[in-house]
Amino acid sequence: MNKRFKWMWRAALAASMAASASAWAADEDAYDFGGMYGLYPEGGVVKYYNNPATGAASCPTGYDARQVFGTGNVDWSMFLCTRPHLAGRAPLYDFGGMVGLANGSGNGALPWRGYYYFVNPFTHTHECPTGYQSQQVLGTPSVDHNLYYCYRPHTEGGLRMDFAGMTGDGATPYPNPATGVAHTCPGGYGRYTAFGTPSVDYTFYYCGKPRNANLQPAGKGSLGLGEPIVPNAVARFPGNPAQQQAEVDREVLLAKGLRPRVFRMWMLNTHILTDENTLGPYAYLHQRAIQALADANITLVGMDNSFPAWLTGVPERSGQSWVLPCPDQRSANTPYAEFLARYERSWTTIASAYPQIKLWQIANETNGVRMDEKGFDVFAPPLEGQRGACQNRRLRFTDQDRVDITMDLMFHARRGIKAGNPDALTFMPPPSPMDDKTLAPIANFIGSLYANIAAGNRPSTNARDYFDGVSWHPYIFQDANQQTWVDRNNAIHDVLEQYGDGSVPVILSEAGNSSAISCNANSCVDRSPTELRDWMQHTLSLSQSPDPAAMPWLTYLIWFRMSDVHSSLSTAHSPPSPPIPEFYYGILKGDSNQPSPSSTLFCQYTGCHALEAIPF
Repeated sequence: MNKRFKWMWRAALAASMAASASAWAADEDAYDFGGMYGLYPEGGVVKYYNNPATGAASCPTGYDARQVFGTGNVDWSMFLCTRPHLAGRAPLYDFGGMVGLANGSGNGALPWRGYYYFVNPFTHTHECPTGYQSQQVLGTPSVDHNLYYCYRPHTEGGLRMDFAGMTGDGATPYPNPATGVAHTCPGGYGRYTAFGTPSVDYTFYYCGKPRNANLQPAGKGSLGLGEPIVPNAVARFPGNPAQQQAEVDREVLLAKGLRPRVFRMWMLNTHILTDENTLGPYAYLHQRAIQALADANITLVGMDNSFPAWLTGVPERSGQSWVLPCPDQRSANTPYAEFLARYERSWTTIASAYPQIKLWQIANETNGVRMDEKGFDVFAPPLEGQRGACQNRRLRFTDQDRVDITMDLMFHARRGIKAGNPDALTFMPPPSPMDDKTLAPIANFIGSLYANIAAGNRPSTNARDYFDGVSWHPYIFQDANQQTWVDRNNAIHDVLEQYGDGSVPVILSEAGNSSAISCNANSCVDRSPTELRDWMQHTLSLSQSPDPAAMPWLTYLIWFRMSDVHSSLSTAHSPPSPPIPEFYYGILKGDSNQPSPSSTLFCQYTGCHALEAIPF
């Protein structure tokens, strides 16, 4: 285990300990927040960023002005309006964290939207939490970077940060009024960095304790990871619950150490359910992983792409495809209709069992996957003579079959998920590019779904009865630039615009590149780790570009995947299967999960090497 890997584990442990420690703190503010005001020059005249509570450079009645920042010839001054908290006396404002700009990554600032920010700890972005307003309190061109705080009129309940003062560095550090000592916070409150480019600005901190942080999903544009945590554990240690649980805990710790804003969970009904109504033996492992990730303020995306015989009602067979009843017979009491009824009910069971997951992907790559010159579909119909077989004896689903099946899966899954968790959102099954670098198969399949909805070929002509958001897998198998990445993804989004859905959330739920260029029976030809890092850097910077012509519609970008496939799983077949490039998409490499240049870059975007960057 190298030093950086040890550091990642220690970072996750420290975050867990900090979260546990905060539970011991009193459930009240140490100080009440009454807004702020700051100074800046304009045309040789000193002006003020006024306090919204008074409309002036002043504090509301009963609040004291405390200077918390400002050093002559370096930083302009800021003042905090505060008072000691009294039980039963409501503060004027709720405090929702701060956002500050920086020159670089020093002191834990993160690259974001083409700049560096001390991001808001609730949204993990430059935006305030839902329901909060942003107010600038500092910022002078060529002198001070911009600094903002988030506030709302006091409201009982909901998301907020229990407030415990502020403290600024300077030629003479400013003590926190809540402790009387500079750079410190009261016991049980975390210290958050909001400002301070080394050699440019002094550092500024605020103290708080998040409350109900899980009410705020990761901000738009956030970066995530995906990994089949529970399927990994079950496959590696069959029949050994203790080792399975230990493996789940280990992988969760790895994930928390990388600090993704979003995490995509494989929620396979083959592991979670024994039938559409009954939780199975591995349901507790999913709950264990989900709760640990949710407690780390990570937004979860759940995905299921499994169709066992108890669900479909038709026999499984060996091969690469799930066997589904043919959709050309879908009247009541047909095998296909019975399957859809069970499918809907299975989603109700899963969604109600895991309320922490608010975003669900319905199936995966249902447009098919072309693996070789013959190819195979994700789905296949039963064999001739079997229950649910196609009337014309076809043994492969047509393109229209795949569209019809996908529409039916979306309609029934969404209805089932909403019955289990009305607050959850459902996402279109992400189409595959079918090994086409242009991503045209994705655009074509999404267009076919919209066209079929509009044509009334299924139960509703309202797209919202099928999905709340759209997702796809933009594998381009090359470096990202304006043409290969931005233009091709924008062309897919243009299809959404064409059907009036340009504003729905979009998750690119698998992106990335394998470290294996090609494989034979025994080994693979590897791509340079630095080249992989550079490709990732270009993908991330283009995806977060502030240019309105880039990808402003992107909700989440999820990297596939956290870890390479463990060798015990990649050779688990009998006879052992040769390695394939898909085994090597992890940013942690090999069986020991060694960091790579790509994981180091990922950490630069998420702050996993700076504990104060995302403090809970």
